[in-house]
Amino acid sequence: MIFSNDGRHRSQRTKEEDRALLLQQLAELTPAQRKLVKAMLVSATNGDGDLFDYMNDNRWLRKPVSVRQFLEDPYYMGASSQTLYPRIKEDLIEMFETPAIREVVLTGSIGYGKTTFISFATCRLLYELSCLRAPQSAYGLSLGSEIVIALMSKSLHLSRQVMKSAVDDKIKLSPYFMEHFKPDFRSDNTFFPNNINLSIGSCFSERILGMNVLGGAMDEANFMVSKGQVIGKNNGKKATVAQFDLAEKMYASIVRRIKSRFLKAPQDLPGLMILASSAATIDSFTNRKIRDSQSDPSVFVRDYAAWDVKPKQNFSGEKFWVLIGNSAVHSRVIKDKAEADAVDRGWLEEQECRIIEVPIEYYDDFDRDLENGIRDIAGISTHAISAFINRISRIEDCVNKEMQHPFESLEYDYGSGAGFVWPSLCRQGERKLAGGYKEVFWQPLRNPKTARHVHIDPSLSGDSTGMAMGHIDRWVEVVRRGPDGEEYTDVAPYIVIDLMLRVNPPQGEQIFLPDIRRMVYELMDHGFHLSGFSCDSYQSAEMIQQMKAHGVHSEVVSVDRSMDAYDALKSALYERRIEFYRYDPFVTELRTLEYDKVRGKVDHPVAGTKDVADAVAGMVYALVKGARLSNVMMPDLDLETKESDSWVSNKIMVPQGSVQSVAQDLSGMPLPFIMG
Repeated sequence: MIFSNDGRHRSQRTKEEDRALLLQQLAELTPAQRKLVKAMLVSATNGDGDLFDYMNDNRWLRKPVSVRQFLEDPYYMGASSQTLYPRIKEDLIEMFETPAIREVVLTGSIGYGKTTFISFATCRLLYELSCLRAPQSAYGLSLGSEIVIALMSKSLHLSRQVMKSAVDDKIKLSPYFMEHFKPDFRSDNTFFPNNINLSIGSCFSERILGMNVLGGAMDEANFMVSKGQVIGKNNGKKATVAQFDLAEKMYASIVRRIKSRFLKAPQDLPGLMILASSAATIDSFTNRKIRDSQSDPSVFVRDYAAWDVKPKQNFSGEKFWVLIGNSAVHSRVIKDKAEADAVDRGWLEEQECRIIEVPIEYYDDFDRDLENGIRDIAGISTHAISAFINRISRIEDCVNKEMQHPFESLEYDYGSGAGFVWPSLCRQGERKLAGGYKEVFWQPLRNPKTARHVHIDPSLSGDSTGMAMGHIDRWVEVVRRGPDGEEYTDVAPYIVIDLMLRVNPPQGEQIFLPDIRRMVYELMDHGFHLSGFSCDSYQSAEMIQQMKAHGVHSEVVSVDRSMDAYDALKSALYERRIEFYRYDPFVTELRTLEYDKVRGKVDHPVAGTKDVADAVAGMVYALVKGARLSNVMMPDLDLETKESDSWVSNKIMVPQGSVQSVAQDLSGMPLPFIMG
């Protein structure tokens, strides 16, 4: 007696159920067993009959078209593939036409088409499933089981809005899918006939792990989680990169499940997982995966620079060269071919460095930000800990040699009695008042009508306190490159640093923070009107409370909790949008700052400092963040003749944003700044 998996006798099954059960049983045979059964059927039936048809691959309801036809034919993906780069198309064809491929690793530069590759590959997987007569039986699963294609990114939002939407949009434009495999589009799932499901997930979500995942993709795997997030989920215990890489753990778990659940599937119906991410660090997940898979024929790897994929007609043919350094050797741009050829190749090999050739069209990108150019455009991973400011020359470019340090000593040793050199900061004048009276007042030497922002990086004992004051001088146009690799123009503030100062604590004693605040009051008394005040969170509550009491909009700005502040400073340096006098403690700190990509943090080297750099970064970030309010105009005063009845004539420059948003931001401003 022959029973199905649900215990029913053969007489109780329909013909289709019989066929599905037969397919499942045949799928479980080894290749040698299948060959033997087929030979027996040929002998018994002379190559004729229903069972022989099944043995002759009757798994297919319709035979799949070639990958090239699938991509180019308007009936399938042709409407979506018109802008597909030829290199990506050929990679898709090669990958699907190589039967041994089970995993794909895509890395390198931003914007060359990794997400596009994923979307077309996902559509092909769904298409092949649609061609099967009984997908569950073909893959050795129980009848009625769900088959899942999973799309994962660092958040469900990105999985939904970037990955799944790209697949859904292509399917909607395909007549084949809409006629033969019509989907039911939902927010987190797209349901297809035969219980096939396109689903999304993230590195924090375990929703995928319990499903029958046949294949899918994980995008931006190198950027899924920061060290802080991992430590928070690891009870603060230290771990290695591999131990706390949630993306790697999730990916490995899914691949193991694919291999175990679809182990009995025929070799021509493999599961497929795609791992994609732009370059990050030397020891990032994709780099480790590539390194571990060098001799594995089942892993398909593509690692492209931006110019490797884009059509040659996009480039003039002119080149420049970049020396790719390491943790000890600084990377640099080489514009002259003779200089590039003169670099000793033996030395390069010994230092594990190299020189790459880059189309001249990318020169401005590498000139603006060398490390990001190497990583994002050349697609080369950089070291986990490296110099934060690679373009040291940019620091010198931003030094104004005519400006002077406006303090009596280079550093203020707390309690030494040193003070401000006021003639370097402001000038004294006299103005007439009503009734024939006169008043002596101070006015900043530079941009006297523009308000300033002060940021203090406080400390108590041991560490020094950093202090910085600056303002927005004007707005300038800059050229930037977006996440998709395309250039765009933007408007950004040009910042002038009026004051930088390191305050050192007494030996074995503490810095009295109210005395630091007194220095801010002195600046206000000498004509520097503040649009804002900020300090780091440590011991900041009392400082902020007192500054608010003096009518100054005050807030906490931490330079260690995120990269925002230092990114703002680095961007201003690289785009030459910041100007300051030569202050050796600040210049030294900038030269030695280190960026730990694993921790996502800027730090100083052993025995180094960054207190002044912290203060400047906090000040720059506060100005950029509140840029709509930074250009607060002071009264138009003539030092000798004009009268001033009040401060109600203030004006506020609003380069962008609505009146409503400005009104909301103004709610925290001191009264004189909102009366006008």
